[in-house]
Amino acid sequence: KTKVPNTNQTNFPVLFLGTYTYLRTVANGGRVTNASGFDIIFTSDSGGSVKLDHEVESYTATTGVVVMWVRVPTVSTSVDTVIYLWYGNSAISSSQENITGVWASDYKGVWHLHDAASPATDSTSNNNDGTITGAVAATGQINGARDFSGVSQLIDCGSAASIDDLGPLTASAWIKPDTLTTGHRILNKDSAGAGSWIFAISYTEPTRLQFYKSGSTA
Repeated sequence: KTKVPNTNQTNFPVLFLGTYTYLRTVANGGRVTNASGFDIIFTSDSGGSVKLDHEVESYTATTGVVVMWVRVPTVSTSVDTVIYLWYGNSAISSSQENITGVWASDYKGVWHLHDAASPATDSTSNNNDGTITGAVAATGQINGARDFSGVSQLIDCGSAASIDDLGPLTASAWIKPDTLTTGHRILNKDSAGAGSWIFAISYTEPTRLQFYKSGSTA
C-alpha cells in the first residue's frame, strides 16, 4: 500500500517477473505441468475461483523464468493488495491468457517489443501493430527490446483513430541511449496538411530530454 500514491488504482497491470524454480515444468524439477506454462494463472481470491486477466510475454520451462502482466482490479492505498498464483493443474492444456483484457480501454497501444520478428504487436484490443524498419532484436530490461541506430530505423504504428487523439494522455517508454544526439525522437505522432500538429518526446540537446506538442489543433 505504501507504493500506491494518492488514490486507489483501478485495472492496474502488475508486472510479474523473475526466476522461480517451482515454475519450471515437472520434467525440469518444477511443479508446472504444461510445457508452455498454460497452467500458470492468477486469481484475486484464495479459493482460486476469480481468475485475473493476464498476458504472458515469455515463459521458459527449463529455468522457470517468467515475464507476465496481471490486471489487478483495485490496488489500494490503505491496505496491502493480495493476488494468488496458481500452477500444477494437469487438466489445463490450453492458454488461459486474456491479453487484451489486461489493458483497459484507456490504453491505446502497448508494445512490449519482445518478438524477434516483425510486426511490433499491440497488446491492446486496438490492434495498432507497428511495422518495424531496421531496428533489430536486442536484450531488454524487462524482456526483449529493439536496437535503433538513430538514423532511419523506426517502428510505424499507423494512424488509426484510436491513436489519433491528442486529449489528456500519458506516454511512457523504456530506453537506454548509447549516445545522446540532438534531434532523436523517442516517440512521435504527427498529422499532415491543414491544421497539422506534432506530439513528440525527443532530445533537443545532448543533455536534455524534451516533451512537446505543436500545431493548431487539440
